[in-house]
Order: sequence, then C-alpha cells, then structure tokens
Amino acid sequence: MLEQANPTPPPAALAGQIRALRTARGLTLGALAEAAGLDKGFLSRLERGQKSPSIATLLRLAAALS
Repeated sequence: MLEQANPTPPPAALAGQIRALRTARGLTLGALAEAAGLDKGFLSRLERGQKSPSIATLLRLAAALS
C-alpha cells in the first residue's frame, strides 16, 4: 500500500514559518496582527501552534508579510 503525501503541514511547522517570516521582516506580533487585521492573541496562539489558521487567515498573513 502506498502512503499518501500529507500536503498540509502540521500546525507547529506552519507556526514556526509564520514566526520566522515575521521576525525576518522586523515586525512585532502586534504590528503583524494589525497589518493582517487579526487579533494579537490569536496570532500569538497561531505562532505557538495552538491554533490552525483558515485559508482566509493565511491569505491575510501572506499579504501582510509581502
């Protein structure tokens, strides 16, 4: 039996990528949250892998980080 590739990264992997992008751009948690229109607490939990983002949230973060 062939294993299927999991196209969705685990929350912890995604969380690390979001944090790395934010810090590489010199943004604070509050600045990114404001730019993406997200709650600072939610973004904090997202970066710690405690929450999984929706596609809409990922699109907002991508726009704010680019």
